[in-house]
Amino acid sequence: MEKIRAIRTRLKEMRDEEEVTDEEYRKLYDMSKGGFFRDVKHLENHVENKLE
Repeated sequence: MEKIRAIRTRLKEMRDEEEVTDEEYRKLYDMSKGGFFRDVKHLENHVENKLE
């Protein structure tokens, strides 16, 4: 439960700082709900690699 809360919090920060669009946010949120991301660092690495 702690991991998903941390991931969702970071996702919201990324959306608010416009690091990801609303569409990307929704896709990443659904991926996190499905258990794709191990931790916040994994989420950040995924976003960094996808946006390049």
